[in-house]
Amino acid sequence: MAFLKYVNQAMRIKLGADEGYTGPLCKNPLHPHWKATFLHAHEYSLNELNDFLHKPKRVYGHGFDWGTVANSRNCHLFHQLRFTAYKRINYARENWRFEDWHKHLFGVAQSLNNFDGFGLAKEYPLKYGELQSITQSVASWTWQKYFPNNNRGVAGTWLYQIPIQSTALAQREGARYTHQKRRETSEALIKRAVSKLMHRGLKLTQKNISIETGLTRQTVAKYKQLIEGVKYAAPQGIKG
Repeated sequence: MAFLKYVNQAMRIKLGADEGYTGPLCKNPLHPHWKATFLHAHEYSLNELNDFLHKPKRVYGHGFDWGTVANSRNCHLFHQLRFTAYKRINYARENWRFEDWHKHLFGVAQSLNNFDGFGLAKEYPLKYGELQSITQSVASWTWQKYFPNNNRGVAGTWLYQIPIQSTALAQREGARYTHQKRRETSEALIKRAVSKLMHRGLKLTQKNISIETGLTRQTVAKYKQLIEGVKYAAPQGIKG
């Protein structure tokens, strides 16, 4: 059962699946409601799935000598995690809060928490508390002190797109995107409305702008600076 749980967790991390999902893993292909095509009749064992999920690749730093690392699971995981963090910190700092960054790195640490075949003295996974300690160390240091050049690496690795790994984080990302788009739309409506009202010689009151844009007065009030900026940037001849 522990092995099944471990494989299931590794599949979730590899696929970027929802941590909070507790329902069935897939629809029942034998149900008459679905038209299913079977490519083969082979049922994969946990060992077969494990071959594709575990054995994470080491993340090498430039000139880093792994031979100097102590024969320790903690040390190996620490270095792999920090090299991953170096590539992702700029994206995280631009888009996330520290709590999101810490949660993401902990998920990465969980995916790296397998030392089978590394030739270490101990190859069984680290405990939860040890993962938390290593993650806290890497997350805090990179967030506060590591500021890589934005042009480093190939193909803009500083903009490394990080997969969403939790429902809460996905919801925050979605809310942030929606808020940004809503604000951009409101700004465009208000700019056009101010220009039209000034062209007609009407006063730039919240009521008039609200009627012209279809936005509420409360929303219009939030864009006072924008309205003033459009007003004074307009040609003198069409000011109301």
